[in-house]
Amino acid sequence: MSEQGFDARYPAMFQPGGEQSTTPEPPAAAPTPVPLPAQMEKPAPPIVPARVATPSEKNLWLIWRMPLALAVALIAAAVFCFMAQYWLKVSISFDESAAFGWINQQWPNLIFPASSPLLAAGLSLLVVWLWMVSRATATLEARYRAVFRNAAVALLLFGLFARFCQQLFPAPLNPVLVIDAETGMPVRYLLSQPWTVALNEIASVPLVVGLLMLAALLAAPSLWPVDEPELEVDGLMVRPNFYAARANLMGTGCLVVAFLVQLTPVAFPAAQPRKLVQDGDISYLQPWTETVQLLMQPFLIAAVVILVVTALRPVFRSAVAHQSEIVS
Repeated sequence: MSEQGFDARYPAMFQPGGEQSTTPEPPAAAPTPVPLPAQMEKPAPPIVPARVATPSEKNLWLIWRMPLALAVALIAAAVFCFMAQYWLKVSISFDESAAFGWINQQWPNLIFPASSPLLAAGLSLLVVWLWMVSRATATLEARYRAVFRNAAVALLLFGLFARFCQQLFPAPLNPVLVIDAETGMPVRYLLSQPWTVALNEIASVPLVVGLLMLAALLAAPSLWPVDEPELEVDGLMVRPNFYAARANLMGTGCLVVAFLVQLTPVAFPAAQPRKLVQDGDISYLQPWTETVQLLMQPFLIAAVVILVVTALRPVFRSAVAHQSEIVS
């Protein structure tokens, strides 16, 4: 109650002084301060959706330089294993102290069989690297798809030459006896294989890789096609990314070729071995039908790989789609 005896809980008529007394107005609320322009809240910046940047050619080279370096290292190791017998002295001397224990221990000849698997691994990795680069961007595809095609043709031609070079350039298969020009006595045997025989040993590798490269070109169209026709799927016009019919046709063709070359000796039974005479040594070269018969292995391997990959491709796609659903 205030000093005048006024009680705000009761009407004015019940207060001292009667109705002449007035009820004081409640205190007004404090005025809302007006913010200065500098103190005004800044508007939030607009949210810009993130854009997925396409990898540049520089980034691609940085990412894929390790597989490329590994492929080059494997191919270099294969070349060393192949050429060691020609770069180093691989021979047996008639000096007993030098020949003891070395007849079956010529290490360049021992590492020569490793050239084929090393070459297969290196070429396969290099081919996969080249294929992935050619599918990265439209610019790289226009440039490297032609390189991929030319490399496939070059590997096939090299494989055929390696398979038939022994027939084109016959050489005796026996070790070469080295005669001392002064004494006329034999001094050592050269154990290095003739280069035609060595190339024949690795001929299957470029043939298989070249056939698989051609299958990839036939079955997988360009990502940025120009003349590729569109197909109607569920009412939508889409461009196919894989032609299973082409792949199956390629695989079946390789299978037929493998079967036919295996029957070459039966189809040409009159083919006879070739007689080679050098320095009084006589050796025989296998008939050409047996050389053609050796093409069965690379064509059969290529056929099996192509048909198996084509058959399992829907399974791979289903597994990848299921995994994407689980992650999402």
